[in-house]
Amino acid sequence: MLKRHDGFWDLVELKGPNENLFDKRTKNRNKPNVKLSEAMGQVFTYLHSCDLLGLNNILKPKALIVIGKDTTDKPEERRIFTSHLNNIELITYTDLYNRGRKLLEYIGKVK
Repeated sequence: MLKRHDGFWDLVELKGPNENLFDKRTKNRNKPNVKLSEAMGQVFTYLHSCDLLGLNNILKPKALIVIGKDTTDKPEERRIFTSHLNNIELITYTDLYNRGRKLLEYIGKVK
């Protein structure tokens, strides 16, 4: 769990940077990789536990799964897959790095 800048808590699940997000099922269709499926199952369990526990300082956390990198998936596939998930975001380590770099650039410009 990580506390956000606005005081809310979010859940972060980390998997390996070299994991593929999807495995080829057929020519036009892929399926989630085993590691991605495991991460999804863990996140569902953790979010459900947060709901059941009803902790006062944790209100409807969102989840972030960090897995793979820009060479282990196609952004379009990831976008389609995550478009049907509520409160769960799926990003790669490349995305995480780029977000951090842009944030540091922004901070440098603001000062």
